[in-house]
Amino acid sequence: MRASYRFVAWVLRQVFRLGYRLEVSGLERIPRQGSLILASNHQSNLDPPLIGCFFPREISFVAKKQLFENPWLARLMRHFNALPLDRSGVDLRALREIRARLGQGHDLLVFPEGTRSRDGRLGQPRAGLGLIISAAEVDVLPVLILGSRSSPGLPGFRPVIRLEFGAPIPRAALPLAGDPGELEGRGRSSRAEALTRVVFQRIEAMYASANPPDKPNP
Repeated sequence: MRASYRFVAWVLRQVFRLGYRLEVSGLERIPRQGSLILASNHQSNLDPPLIGCFFPREISFVAKKQLFENPWLARLMRHFNALPLDRSGVDLRALREIRARLGQGHDLLVFPEGTRSRDGRLGQPRAGLGLIISAAEVDVLPVLILGSRSSPGLPGFRPVIRLEFGAPIPRAALPLAGDPGELEGRGRSSRAEALTRVVFQRIEAMYASANPPDKPNP
């Protein structure tokens, strides 16, 4: 881990602890070796730095390409491993870069919903996660965030943010098999959707466990 990344991660942890009561669990489930795709629900702009500062290694993450239009912001985001992604279609250039980084031992954070939740509940996942899984030969780590939509508070009135790292999903357990002729068009799209569903179902199970029916939604 680079010194600049390690320092910023340490600073962010202190800032989060000042404004929130943090409940971080599942760190022991993170494999010590091997690249991972981290798949998390998305509640607010705090999610990428929150996951990044508690994950024990440097992670890359995808961000919509519009955020890179500002050259200063683009330089900062690239320094902290952001990858521009065109969400209007299949971004082959981004997929090649993602595959290269994962092949080099990096980890990648992806938000299957593609955008932030408006009410804290889980949204509908998109096929983009499945395309990334198809392009990379790594396991997937489901992640759950709850409470990051809340504003920070003062001591004694700090809201709770829960960050949970789930059990890794081995690549071999994912529905990757298919007809070799179905590498384009609807065949590829259907497979990507199926892969996304399998991973997102794990996130939904974590969400349901954290939110029993008699408990209000965070």
